[in-house]
Amino acid sequence: MDFTALTHACTLIALSYMALKIRNLPVMERLQALAVPLLTGAASIVMMLLPLPGDSLFSDLKFAPIVMASLRFGWVSSLLSALLPAGYMLLESKPNWGMEAVQGLLLPAVVSSLFHRKQYDSGYFFIRLADGWSVSR
Repeated sequence: MDFTALTHACTLIALSYMALKIRNLPVMERLQALAVPLLTGAASIVMMLLPLPGDSLFSDLKFAPIVMASLRFGWVSSLLSALLPAGYMLLESKPNWGMEAVQGLLLPAVVSSLFHRKQYDSGYFFIRLADGWSVSR
C-alpha cells in the first residue's frame, strides 16, 4: 500500500497547526509580515523532501503551502514565500531549477493570489466554498 497522499495530507495539517499555534504567540503578531513567508517557505521545502511517486511536473506538493498563504495573505506574502524554496532548489543544484521555480512556485502563487480577498486577512473569516471551488477548477 502506498501512503504517500496520506503522508502529504498529514504533513500539511501538522504544519498548519504549528503555524496556528505560533501565530497565537504575542510576539508573532508584530512579526507576522516576516514570519509568514519564512514558515511558508520552510513548509514548502518540507513538501519538496516528500516527493510523490512518478516523474511529473507535480512530483511534489511544494506549491500547496504557498497557495494556502496566497489565499490567506495575498500576493506579497506568497511571492516572498516562494523565495526560500527557490533558493533551496538553487542550492540543491537541480537541473532547470529556474523553470521549475516559475512553474511550481511563482505561477501557483500568482494565480491563487487572484482569489485573495481582504476580509481573509483577519483570520476570523472562513474562505468561502465558492472561492475554493473556483481555485480547484
